[in-house]
Amino acid sequence: MRTLIIVSHPDIAASSTQSFLAATAALEADNELVALDELTATERHELWDKVVAADRIILQFPLYWYSAPASLWAWLDEEWTDRHVSVGRDATLRGKELALVVTTGHPDAAFRVGGLEQVSLDDLMAPFWALARKAGMVVVPAVYINDFAHQDDQERTQTYIRYRQLLSMRHPGAPEEMAAWFAQRATALGDELTATELTGRDDDLGQLRDVVGDLRRGSDD
Repeated sequence: MRTLIIVSHPDIAASSTQSFLAATAALEADNELVALDELTATERHELWDKVVAADRIILQFPLYWYSAPASLWAWLDEEWTDRHVSVGRDATLRGKELALVVTTGHPDAAFRVGGLEQVSLDDLMAPFWALARKAGMVVVPAVYINDFAHQDDQERTQTYIRYRQLLSMRHPGAPEEMAAWFAQRATALGDELTATELTGRDDDLGQLRDVVGDLRRGSDD
């Protein structure tokens, strides 16, 4: 499975969250991470060829005023034209997968009914789900990373695992695949638990905490 990660961030070099995600992505094969804001106009146009070649496209960005940064919308306006995404006229994207990785500066509780923002992130991302439907794409559950700066070790371990699963699992989050995924990763990464033990304890995320000790970063989105 070829995965293309398109990051929209106005200052990606200064983002500890994006550094954490980039370091994590580098551990997985068959994926490419592209910083949209660092591309020239020609490179932004040529990026469409990589979209066509990918099986799973991940749009990764910080939440800006309840949506994506302007650079991502500009690129979508330029390249994701009706000729490309309309199922009735061109099936280029039909069957490809679309996923979102969205970072925010608020805790999880803010994006619930009764929370600070009074709206869920799934609701805010509705335009992307609509785009996927129009293009005939398969929607992969989004990964939301909230308040990364204040996550403790266990929470960052969970973030790490969810992101690696998005990059490596055929059906991220599917219960029938979870045990096998944990068993495989425990063996490959030399975790203290054996693969057999993890097969029966696929929900024990804390056991992989040491795996990401060297990936801890600072304090922004």
